[in-house]
Amino acid sequence: MIRKRSPLMDDVLTLQEQDYDIDFQNWNAVFLQRGVPDEAVRRWNAELNKIVRDPKLEERFPAPASLSTSAAPSRQRLVRRRNARFLDHFQR
Repeated sequence: MIRKRSPLMDDVLTLQEQDYDIDFQNWNAVFLQRGVPDEAVRRWNAELNKIVRDPKLEERFPAPASLSTSAAPSRQRLVRRRNARFLDHFQR
């Protein structure tokens, strides 16, 4: 949860400033279908890393927003766990 005001909307109070004790995360991901060759995965990862480190993107989405990319197995496990949790919730 971002606990500082956004420089894009510095007049908007944070949830904590409004006495809400809420913590949540919002994230996006790029997925490739199973069976994509390792070389293609590495290329996608490299290109996406270039994009998120581009100063023009930082200007457009200044702190406290954060951008990161990872194809690490630990990140993949995290995504699977979260997906399972959300799917279970929405299937009820």
